[in-house]
Amino acid sequence: DEQDQPVTLLGCCPGNFHISGGLSKYTFHPLLAVLGQSLESWDAALYRKARFHFTLLDKWICGGRLHVGATEEYPLQVSVAPGSDIEAHLADGTRNLITYCYEPQPQAEAYCIKEKHGVRMEFAGAISARSIWTDYIQVWRRLLTLLTGTEVFVEDVSFEVPESGEPPDWAELLTRNEGVTKADRNRLAVDMTVPYKEMASNFAEVLRRWFEYHNRLDAALDLYFATVSNKK
Repeated sequence: DEQDQPVTLLGCCPGNFHISGGLSKYTFHPLLAVLGQSLESWDAALYRKARFHFTLLDKWICGGRLHVGATEEYPLQVSVAPGSDIEAHLADGTRNLITYCYEPQPQAEAYCIKEKHGVRMEFAGAISARSIWTDYIQVWRRLLTLLTGTEVFVEDVSFEVPESGEPPDWAELLTRNEGVTKADRNRLAVDMTVPYKEMASNFAEVLRRWFEYHNRLDAALDLYFATVSNKK
């Protein structure tokens, strides 16, 4: 790519080729792409750590740490209050962390700061990207859909590249994600079925049990969430 990072395209259909202005142009149509890692095959995509973001996760937690106020020295001061990550463990030893970060976003006429929450998962051993997507990320997404009262979508997914040094490199997964551009991003916590603050004290237990029940009732849940996704 433009940062000289490797790109792996998986499940490609035959592409087009033409020359224009002395430059050769190839067009591919992959089912999946991994940015930042060279892979021989989809089966070789094995990872121990993943991170991802969901629509409405920030609104569901409703726990901003940015504070704006005046001080004797400055008429306007922005500070970040201390806080802890939200941690939970699954029965199979997988560690879950809901982490907080803020991103400065300079603009021509203003300076913006955006707060963001994401999920990090650390597995007991290296597992396939396919399993991470279907058995963990989608199960997480369904839980948030249930708790927010509207369909939640995955915004992005990255995997820690094994043996890539310190700090480690991260490879981003690109795949079909229908519906994310039309997702509800404005629903407030007070309008959700169960916002985080109402279950903060036992969230770790809820998450662990959700994964256990999902494995046992996957057929029934597939039908339920298929209905939720098809609601107009």
